Amino acid sequence: MTGNLNGYVVRRERPEVDAVVTVVDGPGMHIDLAPMSDADGWFALDDLAAGHWRLRANASDGAIGEAGVDVWDNSLSEVTIELREETEPVPDIFREPRGKKRADPNGSQSSKSSERGSPSSARIRKHANGVTPSVVGWVTDAETGRPVEGALVVITDGPGPLPDAVVVTDRDGRFEITALEEGEWALLVRSDERASGHLVVSVVSGRPVNITIAVPPSPG
Repeated sequence: MTGNLNGYVVRRERPEVDAVVTVVDGPGMHIDLAPMSDADGWFALDDLAAGHWRLRANASDGAIGEAGVDVWDNSLSEVTIELREETEPVPDIFREPRGKKRADPNGSQSSKSSERGSPSSARIRKHANGVTPSVVGWVTDAETGRPVEGALVVITDGPGPLPDAVVVTDRDGRFEITALEEGEWALLVRSDERASGHLVVSVVSGRPVNITIAVPPSPG
């Protein structure tokens, strides 16, 4: 049996939008999707094993917060993660606020908007049996070729709605992204102590695309 969790990300007592929430530690299996907080700061995680979980929230400007929460079988737990003030800027790998323009890799400007619902809309979504992933990828160390576990893979631009969650690589550096429309999608990878990795991939309906993104260590 499992339990569910609703969370709230705040900064100076105000909700934080588009913070990426990842699992630092817990009693259950590896989670391969990281929810993003919605316009009210809410996020949700379903089907968590009973026990103590520790979560981390990362804002787009580098502010970080952590919190622990106990989850019980057949119960709904709640947690608030308060962000600390950022200590240094980090690459903005997350979606811009609604209505803001963002430069694409070719230097042109595009405007993206997204809609969010209740906290359940930001829940971790498991791949249903029979669903063909649009992209199957691996994140590797550019110098050694070894897989990079726990890297965040986010879609920054594309022909359709941007997902409300980022993908987290498993112990083999592998990740999957499903339900993408046909066209070119821009991906960005970020991992602790590593530089960012970028790739534009062309998605064709019904046929998974296999990619590898190599990321070098951060300078210095």
